Amino acid sequence: MEAMNMQRIAPENQLVPKYYIVKMAILNQINSHELSPGDLIPSEKELMDRFSASRITVRKAMDLLAAEGFIYKIQGKGTFVADQSSLPKQENATRTGAVSCSESIRRQNMTPRRELLRKEVIPCPDDAAPGLALAPGAPVLRFERLYYADEMPAIFAQSLISLAALPGFEKYDLIGYSMMDIIREDYHLEASKAQAYLKAIVCDAAMAEALHVKSGFPLLEYAGVTQGSRDGDVQPIEHFRLCYRTDVIHLLPEIF
Repeated sequence: MEAMNMQRIAPENQLVPKYYIVKMAILNQINSHELSPGDLIPSEKELMDRFSASRITVRKAMDLLAAEGFIYKIQGKGTFVADQSSLPKQENATRTGAVSCSESIRRQNMTPRRELLRKEVIPCPDDAAPGLALAPGAPVLRFERLYYADEMPAIFAQSLISLAALPGFEKYDLIGYSMMDIIREDYHLEASKAQAYLKAIVCDAAMAEALHVKSGFPLLEYAGVTQGSRDGDVQPIEHFRLCYRTDVIHLLPEIF
């Protein structure tokens, strides 16, 4: 088995903890089928050597993967890759109260991949400011992604992130890492959708080009605000818009 790739953070990013690097390296091997259901995960000692990490760091990464249903342990034998297709849905869910696009694709027995289309800090648009509890013009991170399902363009995603609620979020690698995991594990917030709506739309020329369809192709739009909560304190953190190709994604997104 080849060494896991540790270079998953943008050069300027030093905010991602090492346990998360270990976790995502293993998860990427699972998602790419380099590690298949039933395969033995390297031992703690091997992972410690490979990542120059402590035992506590490796165990935290493995505990997270086990809690999310990607691996399981057998006493005296080791740790193995779980068969996702045989898990009940609730065992395969993220623990944030909000399901990521990648997880939604994975739940439909397809392999997700995301591509960054745009990432920049901009003044908050007037129409998004109330939902984010920001003054118009306050700095927000705008980023757009294209999600693939088994290499078919499936979801066009747009986000405006409140940098007042998530300071430093613009430094993260949002393609190599799940936004929901970063919010939970680094900002210690539980994410949930609020003020969301679902409607049928037709795509414009730019979206059609990204999704590899003709302009005017029908899409399902799921949009609203993501809230983050900690110790009973709730604040808006994201204004999101997800546009689904329903000929690729056959199930509706999970709405919370």
